[in-house]
Amino acid sequence: MTRYYRKSRRSRLSRSMGKLFPSIALVLVGSAGFYLAMQWFRGDAEDAPALAAQSEMTAPSNSPMAGGGSEEHGSIADATTTAVTITETAILKTEELSAPLVSAFDGQHTGRVQSYLTKNSADMIVLAYLPTLDMSADSYHVWFLKDGLADVKDMGQLAPRADGSWVLNFTAGPATGIVDPRLYKTVVIMREPNDGNTAPSGHRIAEAKF
Repeated sequence: MTRYYRKSRRSRLSRSMGKLFPSIALVLVGSAGFYLAMQWFRGDAEDAPALAAQSEMTAPSNSPMAGGGSEEHGSIADATTTAVTITETAILKTEELSAPLVSAFDGQHTGRVQSYLTKNSADMIVLAYLPTLDMSADSYHVWFLKDGLADVKDMGQLAPRADGSWVLNFTAGPATGIVDPRLYKTVVIMREPNDGNTAPSGHRIAEAKF
């Protein structure tokens, strides 16, 4: 008669526990490693703001607004302030005026006169659209008038340009025999013969009044 022997319950349990033990140990080791890594990461995160604050407190300030800036930054700021002050002063002391040139033939605008007045002088720009000339015989001259033709100053001859316009830049001031350019309110363009006569011909082509 054949007998079958079953292994005891205790033997089977011991064998099962032997198989589970490595898995349990692996889980425990992994959990411990994860816990230690999280503690290390949290420690670094807590230390980072303190280190950043310490670096900010100890680093030198390069901002121009900071009270403890270097001499170099102070010099640059002072120079910039001085430049702005000078520019603003120059703008305040310069008065810009503009007047249209009116044709003596048909009353239409035929150009413009720009004036940049300072205390003692005025830089003038005359731009005019005028008929062509035989410049060997005649020329266009710009006259500065104070009271009609009672006091006139010849400011120079207009130069032709390729686009058909005529232009002249001049300065009205003590260097050109004008003590106060504000008293001269009229700019007149006259056609002058090239005969050596320095008096105005009276042949008006256009004028501008300020």
